[in-house]
Amino acid sequence: MSDIPSGWPCAALPAFPPSVADIEAQPTADGLLPQILALTPRGAAWGTDEVGDGKGASPVQRSVWRAIAAWAAGHLGLDFTAATQAFPTAVTYTLPDWEREYGLPDPCFSGSGGVPARLAAVRARFAAFGGQSPAYFVCLAASIGYSITITEFRPFQFGRSSFGGRRGQFMLASARHAWRVTVTNRAMARFQFGKSSFGNDSFLSIQKAEDLECILQRLKPAQTTLIFNYTGT
Repeated sequence: MSDIPSGWPCAALPAFPPSVADIEAQPTADGLLPQILALTPRGAAWGTDEVGDGKGASPVQRSVWRAIAAWAAGHLGLDFTAATQAFPTAVTYTLPDWEREYGLPDPCFSGSGGVPARLAAVRARFAAFGGQSPAYFVCLAASIGYSITITEFRPFQFGRSSFGGRRGQFMLASARHAWRVTVTNRAMARFQFGKSSFGNDSFLSIQKAEDLECILQRLKPAQTTLIFNYTGT
């Protein structure tokens, strides 16, 4: 269940946005100048530029057109940056707007962890189109940076299960409504001299994915019980 089906929204949200930049995305004045000079008037007062490289323009007029080229380049760059704000993986200055739209931060996303954590929260909300299958929750976890597997239990049923087989295990019937969520990229907390204290802190411990647990507990099917496993097995 660790494989994320293609086409899921959160599977299409990489940590870094795909490049959609072209030559007009963040142009320079010198880069736009030949295009502008090709449209300028001709004549003794303006100079000539039949080749299109700007070398035939008079020095004064060339400076004027270069200033206009710089203005145009600046606006093209701003327009491109504004257009990228529509993608949650490319959000920069519109992050507060995205957070207001999605009601963030919420109890699952406190806002601690700085801008990267805030961006991850936006991406998770954007990807959470809804679903009840284990594959959906695997995908949702991936959208906030966690790799998980989900194991469903199948209690033994007489007439359906077989002794010695893999189609049923002896367990409570209620186990069919439980999911074991294994976090495979768990974080480790290490004892730090000057910060940790003997008798209170372990030398090595596994950090719980509190944000992940909060999200899954909130969105899981109502009848499902989640069992979180950080041992990797």
